[in-house]
Amino acid sequence: MQFSANVMLELQAVNPRLGTGDMFSPSLVDLRTVLRSGKLDQVDFCTTWRLTASKARLEGNLTALRLLLALLEKSAAFDTSSGQLIYHEYSGSLSLIDGLFDRARYHFERQLHLAQISARPQELALANLHLARIALYEFKLYEVEEALQEAGRWAGAVGDPELVVKVLNRQAELASYWHRTPQSLEKATKALELARRHALPLEEAFALNWLGINCIYEREWERAESYLSKATFLRQKHSDVLGRAETLAYLSKLYAKRSEFGLARGCMEGSLAIVQQLKDRPSMALVFTLMAKLLVDDGQPRQALAWARQSLELRLELGELHRLAEAFRGLGEVYAALQEQELALACHLRVLELYEPGSVTPLWIDLLVGTGDYLLDMRTGVLTQQWEEGLRSYRLALIIIEKNAELHYLAPTLGRMGHALQKLGGVQGLHEAVRCYRLQLRLLGDISSSTFSVSDAIEQRAQALMGLQICNSLLRRTA
Repeated sequence: MQFSANVMLELQAVNPRLGTGDMFSPSLVDLRTVLRSGKLDQVDFCTTWRLTASKARLEGNLTALRLLLALLEKSAAFDTSSGQLIYHEYSGSLSLIDGLFDRARYHFERQLHLAQISARPQELALANLHLARIALYEFKLYEVEEALQEAGRWAGAVGDPELVVKVLNRQAELASYWHRTPQSLEKATKALELARRHALPLEEAFALNWLGINCIYEREWERAESYLSKATFLRQKHSDVLGRAETLAYLSKLYAKRSEFGLARGCMEGSLAIVQQLKDRPSMALVFTLMAKLLVDDGQPRQALAWARQSLELRLELGELHRLAEAFRGLGEVYAALQEQELALACHLRVLELYEPGSVTPLWIDLLVGTGDYLLDMRTGVLTQQWEEGLRSYRLALIIIEKNAELHYLAPTLGRMGHALQKLGGVQGLHEAVRCYRLQLRLLGDISSSTFSVSDAIEQRAQALMGLQICNSLLRRTA
């Protein structure tokens, strides 16, 4: 097997240390192994290539990975089924990092098609895992669920513990996106046990990461810190660069929740350094948004503005509607902190405009409820119009809540709707507000219910009772 002199020189010139410290450390020895693989047959070449490319992807040496793909294209193995499978798998991974979602989907679908033709269960499982990943980036959660079911079926047929754990971990991640915390914790715990039993440190770190994230949602700060710190250690030890960036971002979120802004800033800057070095556009946009929020929470909105704008610019390029709406909300929060109310209002109204009618993805709930809250708190401008838009936002959120049986959102959102209707006034509106408050009280039920903390339930009941009293008083006056 012959390689051009230019390709050999390019590969030998790859800098094995792209960053600082030991974040990026792929060895050139592995690349030279591939260069010498002209002595191997095509099967051995593909095996060696995949191991080397996997290490380069893990360690964030994307320059090496691009050159490896060029090397593969020039080899005789490129025209074999094995060569095509690995080419589309790793080309898809690079496209995903570049934020080219359509191109990534094309490569992963080609990988799946080739795996089906060659009847390779392991490749079928991998291809479905990759398709689940791209669908998750695009927030097509039902599609993610279907791909993971297929991946699980083929992983079970192969009996490969690593594939089984991968599927469990991705199911834990998906359940978290659906706001199904108990299910996410169950899947992640099972994945953690299997990963430790079969000595799979990267999958162990993935499971620890999602256990930590779920503990943040449950406000279990100490457990969250323990899980995320262990995940960071494992990901650093095994050179999982992008994984480490993700975990550092969530550690930052945890420390910000505890008002430990110095630690939060340090973690976020570490995450930012990695994603900027790799030019991972989706991750960069997310970290920019998180950095802006962190600075607003720390009382530094002027510093936050540049980050929020950069996030919005990237989201406009990437085009995913939910993430774009998140970026507008983030920019709106910065403008609100800067007392730029007209600009803040424009950003929040843009969130409503971006909502796709009929979408029932739970990730829209927080965006729509947050937009409604902002509009109901407005004290300048055409208030009635803004309150009506806030009410519309709550109604849209309620449709998604009911569709997904998100009970922990239902009672507080009904209370917010009651408040909006109460502010808008009118006999019909006040009667509807009364119905909202009564239904909220009925849903709250016993304040010892596990759906809410005792303090949350007491506060909601007090607000609902006060709303009822005000509405009934206003209705008596109009009678």
